[in-house]
Amino acid sequence: MNVSIKAEVAATERVREKGLMFRKSLDKNSGMIFYFDQTGYHAFYMYNTRIPLTVIFLNESLRIVDIQEMTPCLEQNPYACPTYTPHAPCKYAIEVNQEFVREHGIKKGGLVRIQK
Repeated sequence: MNVSIKAEVAATERVREKGLMFRKSLDKNSGMIFYFDQTGYHAFYMYNTRIPLTVIFLNESLRIVDIQEMTPCLEQNPYACPTYTPHAPCKYAIEVNQEFVREHGIKKGGLVRIQK
């Protein structure tokens, strides 16, 4: 199945740290793609994030290695928020609205194509 999203790019540490914090909504076919310098177990958290999101973890071949639903965290202390760590190393991650993955049948093992 082919489905497209318009993704903001988070390629620097500063942009990756902020991610989708403080947003009140995310357009239906939108998201954010995170580029990491090295493949690893890159964890996410939802501190100051108001939108229920799903994170899709990709390896260096752009194969989906894990998918996790993330719940907004309204705690005052960022360390009180749960972390979401992939079950396999990743090089990229894409955050989308929670319903996006279900609506489009996106599954672990699928292949992603990135257009610039």
